[in-house]
Amino acid sequence: MSDPGLTASSGVGAQLLPPHDRDAQKNAVATTITGAAAGCGNNQTRTWAANTKITGDVTVSNNCVVTVLGDVWITGELEIKNTAQMKVDNSLGTTRPTIMVDDSDGAEFSNSTKLVSNSSGTGFQIISYYSRASCSPNCANVTGIDLYNSRNDITIKLDNSAEGPNTVFYAKWTRVQIANSGQIGALVGQTVELKNSSTITFGTSIGTGSTYWIIDGYRRSF
Repeated sequence: MSDPGLTASSGVGAQLLPPHDRDAQKNAVATTITGAAAGCGNNQTRTWAANTKITGDVTVSNNCVVTVLGDVWITGELEIKNTAQMKVDNSLGTTRPTIMVDDSDGAEFSNSTKLVSNSSGTGFQIISYYSRASCSPNCANVTGIDLYNSRNDITIKLDNSAEGPNTVFYAKWTRVQIANSGQIGALVGQTVELKNSSTITFGTSIGTGSTYWIIDGYRRSF
């Protein structure tokens, strides 16, 4: 018997990350609104046009329903909570809209929030770009100590029965945290944390192939 310790490779090749062109999305902006105008609550409705830039923090709560017609760039934080919904419009067909979030607090979904696919089964891509690097959120790449220091920063969080069964949640340089949630399409991040009896089935393509994992369980180590 022998213990080789750490080895250079497990034999499994690295997978490509979900494609996204940040500069192209910024350059395509056709409409700019404030976070206050974009947010809603108390059974209200909102529609976010394609190629919209939202400045500041956005809160969607209390049964509000937001219908999204295309890519949206949020310079602040996105918080969706308390049975609110964000829906992909049927007009998008199989084109996945990207919600790009820049703030250090990222995007948080909680308390039975639902990210609803359209009639074609198309969900969102939620991508956060914050990192500890000085170029954040506009970094083309983050490496070394900046990447290391960003590993525990939670910029995408799902909690208390939040769900997005066909949505890709992508913390580009940071951490995705899932607590008490299910029916999540795909998770991508420098680190991914599952806690508090999370039960998740991954089955959504991240845009680089059809391979996916089904997670039956996990064990937390101390």
